[in-house]
Amino acid sequence: MRNLKAFLASIFDQLAILTMLGTLTLIITVLAYVSPSHWVSRKVLVLCFAIAIIGVIATICRMRMVYRTNRARAVLSGRLAEGQRVLLAMRSSMPSPTQTQKDEADGWLQQVEVDIGECLDESYLARFQFQVSLENPANPLSLKVESALESIGKFLSEL
Repeated sequence: MRNLKAFLASIFDQLAILTMLGTLTLIITVLAYVSPSHWVSRKVLVLCFAIAIIGVIATICRMRMVYRTNRARAVLSGRLAEGQRVLLAMRSSMPSPTQTQKDEADGWLQQVEVDIGECLDESYLARFQFQVSLENPANPLSLKVESALESIGKFLSEL
C-alpha cells in the first residue's frame, strides 16, 4: 500500500506534470511553426520524436526521485515510531533495562542502519553511524537510541 501511495505521488508530482506539459507544448509548437501546411517533413518528425524522448526521460527521472524520497520518508517514519516505542519501554524499566529490551534496541538500531543504507545514500549512513557511534561501548544504549531518533528526525526534515 505504501508503494502504491508513493507511486501515485510521483505520478502527480507538479514538476513531472510540468515537464510532460512542456514537452507536449514544445512538440505542438514545432509542428505548428515548421509546417503550417499539412505536410510534415521527415526532419520535423525526427525532431519531434527526439523532443518526446528527452521529455519522457526527464519525466521518468523526476518520478523516480520523488518515488524514492517518498519511500524513504515512509520507511524512516515507521522506524521513528518504532524507536520511540523502544525508548519508552527502556525508560519505563529504569534504572536498568531488561536484556530483552537491550536486544530489541540493538536489533532496532541495526535495522535502522540497514534501512538508511537501502533508502538513502552513503552520506546519510555515515552521518548516522557517526552520531550514534555504534562501536562505542561507553555510550549507554538509551543514549544511542536517542541519538538515532534525533538523526532520523533530521533526515526526515531534509527529505
